[in-house]
Amino acid sequence: MIGLFGDSPFSSSLDAEALLAGAVDSRTLGASHLFKRNENSRFGVSGRYLRLQNSGTLVPEFTGLTGSLTYQRFLQNERSLSVISSYGSASDKPFRDGRDSTFMLNMLYRSSPKWIWLGNYSNNRPFLNNVPLPGFLYIGEQSRERSVMLGFPFVNYLSPIAGGPFSIRYLAVLPFNHRLKLSYTGLTLFRPFLAVEQLTQVFFDSSRRSNGLRTFWFERRGALGVEKSFGPVFRIEFQAGAAFDREYFVARSFRGSARERWNIADTGFIGLTLRTLF
Repeated sequence: MIGLFGDSPFSSSLDAEALLAGAVDSRTLGASHLFKRNENSRFGVSGRYLRLQNSGTLVPEFTGLTGSLTYQRFLQNERSLSVISSYGSASDKPFRDGRDSTFMLNMLYRSSPKWIWLGNYSNNRPFLNNVPLPGFLYIGEQSRERSVMLGFPFVNYLSPIAGGPFSIRYLAVLPFNHRLKLSYTGLTLFRPFLAVEQLTQVFFDSSRRSNGLRTFWFERRGALGVEKSFGPVFRIEFQAGAAFDREYFVARSFRGSARERWNIADTGFIGLTLRTLF
């Protein structure tokens, strides 16, 4: 979604995360670059690498590789039109077979500084797969201290609590991915936090019997952590906690009848996240 919420002073970002959690570890690496605005349009590119590495389970190890291209056209009266497309592979054997490819297309129209209307198509959505869907986003406020973006399928809410030294942040890609974070902002050296999260990821098993079957990875997490920001351009975050309700299952949709299911034992985890803007 790079470049959709105004002119940022940063044109590039890089983020990396490693999560060590018992029988299933995950590692991600993402990067994006927003080209400088050229008259009435601009371009952006991004990429993401994800690997789920399994130890002691019969579930395949999955890798997701995705590349994205963004085009934004500025219109009169603070309106804009954007197209975001991505292509990749999410499989135990990425790019080995065309049926394991992932494709997404977003069309966005910003009708005012507050409202964005969108249409989405994806062949790897957890629900209503391969069905074009409408959506919207209302931008109430946007700053480092307070952010209100409400809509479907995205929600981003950040706010101090009653003017005190605590802040709350809620991020969601509806209806299944949610993260709630409570931070203490009264310290200058670092910021401790409590976080709870529900995560769903979708992959194609290369040996599946039917093209429509997909493998869903689901888990919930609870963690205590600390984060440290070095100005507006670099942030490091460390967390430790418990991962539970973990499972893989094979189905056509997240709420569909599972053909096969594997329960993964609850476990403790540690995670490290790095993010930089430049």
